[in-house]
Amino acid sequence: MPEENNNNITGHDPRYWKQKKSGDEKIGAKGWLPFIAAMLVVFYVLPPLLRGTRFFGFALRVFTPACCLGSGVIFGKVHGWVWYYFAVTALIFAPSLVLSYSQGDIHYIFEYAALAFVGSLLGYAFHREKY
Repeated sequence: MPEENNNNITGHDPRYWKQKKSGDEKIGAKGWLPFIAAMLVVFYVLPPLLRGTRFFGFALRVFTPACCLGSGVIFGKVHGWVWYYFAVTALIFAPSLVLSYSQGDIHYIFEYAALAFVGSLLGYAFHREKY
């Protein structure tokens, strides 16, 4: 009779933790929640508050792109490369064009998505696999 591995008796195989997990399995909904919440605040809460002030242009051209880049860097550092992160950022921003911006500002969708893409690549450069 072959020897039994003590780790298999308890149901834990140490080789399981060394296996590469898929991106969706690794992140889960709780991993996305802080980043989606931050983008919702930046895209939907701040513009109505700043509308009509001189800071609205600053928020549109400097603060919001910095948030897209920064959240992409943090997301990439924490979760690694997720190729569709930039698309999620663009999809979250797109409806806010109708609510807070003029229709001529559609180019911001592509700019914010590109910044989220670059940010996630930069963050991925500092990402370390945890298993």
